Amino acid sequence: MRRLLVCLLVFGVLTLVLTSVACAQGKTITILAGGGPHLLSPRRAAEIYEKESGNKVVIVESPHKDLYAKALTDLIVGARSYDAFQFLYTQLSTFVAGGFIQPIDDYIKKYNIEPLFEDIIPSMREMYTRWGGKTYAFVYDGDTHSYYYRKDLFEDPQIQADFKARFGYDLRPAETWEEYLDISKFFYETDYVPYGDSELAQRGRMYLWWANRFFGYGGEWFDGEGKPAINSEAGVKALENFKESIKYCPPGVLNFEFSEQQEAWLSGSIPHFVQWGDAWLDGQLSPASKVKGKIGIKLPPNDVVCLATGWAYAIPTDAKNPEEAFQYLKVMTFGENSIWAVTQPGSGVQPYLAETHFGNPEVISALGEEFLKGYMECIAKGKPDLRLPYAAEFVDILDLYLSKALAGEIGSKEALDAVAEKWVELLERYFGSSTLPEKFRPMLRYEAE
Repeated sequence: MRRLLVCLLVFGVLTLVLTSVACAQGKTITILAGGGPHLLSPRRAAEIYEKESGNKVVIVESPHKDLYAKALTDLIVGARSYDAFQFLYTQLSTFVAGGFIQPIDDYIKKYNIEPLFEDIIPSMREMYTRWGGKTYAFVYDGDTHSYYYRKDLFEDPQIQADFKARFGYDLRPAETWEEYLDISKFFYETDYVPYGDSELAQRGRMYLWWANRFFGYGGEWFDGEGKPAINSEAGVKALENFKESIKYCPPGVLNFEFSEQQEAWLSGSIPHFVQWGDAWLDGQLSPASKVKGKIGIKLPPNDVVCLATGWAYAIPTDAKNPEEAFQYLKVMTFGENSIWAVTQPGSGVQPYLAETHFGNPEVISALGEEFLKGYMECIAKGKPDLRLPYAAEFVDILDLYLSKALAGEIGSKEALDAVAEKWVELLERYFGSSTLPEKFRPMLRYEAE
């Protein structure tokens, strides 16, 4: 009897000790995040949040191309592995339609942070965070493409004279996609820099570099009746221009993803290209950059740009620690950590807050008024990426056939006709119609305020 009592007392003490340790450690929240540069801000925010809350943050790294599949699979099987996850804004409606993520409006009100969300640039607030009148996500990376060029090359008198002698007009940052080809060809065939262009042409998200050209030629994802319009004249011209540009890029360009495309720029090997804001941030602030102080920015040719991808974070409906995840995401995407992220070379994070970023003297000092003005102009005149339920499947088909065309396996018109046919099949499967339902069409025509 005495032994039993002693055992019970020991068990009770151990239970109290373990409970105290667990309380002292707090809760553990698990975050699914993209790898590479996109880990810098989540990790830094985790350190801040852990000190403030006593909770622990576990960050699960994934290649960006696998984020959607990993998150969706986990949500479908109900594994509850993550308290928050990173995703592309084009995928928001898919997660909402499946009931996989929870609205955060109640938390926003509870913690009185409406002003923080109101500071998000209106177009990004609408496209990245909201669907059906509710708020579901935090903006993490305010992406748009811009056209970047080497001022030192474009303003060089000898280069200007050589270019005009050859093409019959003054060298300038490309105003049309035809001028873009002329400039690329000129620099590729002369000795001023090694190559004329660098494109992200690897299968996965290379469709975005086609989309800039597509929108520039007046293209739209769907026509007025909701029929796929990617195989229009604009689509074919865009693909032909893309194919021609490949000729003036470094060897192996069909395998170029972000890092390879960016390296051609930072190493000083090309005169111009279209890229996310990293071209400026890393180009001006990275110690390894050979183009520091030489960069110009403007809208891409034809003055239209794709609001390419863009990242956000959401909380699963069945998350184990939703409120703690909300507090962590607030720390990561607003305030001091967000300022650090948009001014840190290699972070992969671009500005998205009107006052905290674009109106902040610290950010202006780091990035410069020229960049912030040019970047904001691109956001203002940007066209939405394919923002629909099941968008990932639509763009995967588009990307597949574009890559076939770039590799010379199929002609431009044939490739885009095949995409249009496949898109009709997806429309019929998911929407029960060969055309895009009317209620979704405004999502592709958003105009920034």
